[in-house]
Amino acid sequence: MTTTKALKLLASFALAAIGGCCSHPIRAFDVAPKLICPKQEVTVAWDVDGEVQLTATPPPPDWQTTAPEKGEQRVHPEVDTDFALTSVQANPAKEGAAQHQFVKVKSVGSELRGQSAPCDDTRHCKAQITLDAAPGLTVASVSGPHIVRSGKSLADRPLCVTPPGGARQCFRGDEVASVNAPASGQWTLEAELLDGEETTPPIKLEARFTFACK
Repeated sequence: MTTTKALKLLASFALAAIGGCCSHPIRAFDVAPKLICPKQEVTVAWDVDGEVQLTATPPPPDWQTTAPEKGEQRVHPEVDTDFALTSVQANPAKEGAAQHQFVKVKSVGSELRGQSAPCDDTRHCKAQITLDAAPGLTVASVSGPHIVRSGKSLADRPLCVTPPGGARQCFRGDEVASVNAPASGQWTLEAELLDGEETTPPIKLEARFTFACK
């Protein structure tokens, strides 16, 4: 082996060793629940191999800026908050980017929610939306049905909503489904294809969820 080849081989080994020694990944990062009423409790949990940088934008009033490698913090956001976790010692080329978890704070207000809804051979289309919400946050009503395929709106028809553990209600146009159900859990949206509409590609079912705090 020539001297040049030997030096290149040693350099490769050195780079591999450096890459291995500098791996300090984020093992886990979670914030729950994701939907809350103002000042409700949120748990921020993390596990990092190495020094931690944990931020909240904007920071809740009870936010603590220092964080160990592994732990959790309970805080009470008053507005929508972006929680970000960075492994300070991570290799930037590998796992150095910050991870983000978002919490939305609701009071009385509405939000458009939608999900792809595959259609079966009976021309029935179903979408399921899971809300990770705190106790006390409810969905007062669902309105504004909108059915879309490939970016184009389809003809008006009944849209049915079923809250977690609740009764199915159907509405269309300007009608409003008054559900008054806890927000957390799996919500189901359903609609039927009209004559002449193909079963593929899937349609998207959308509706406006109006939230309330108890």
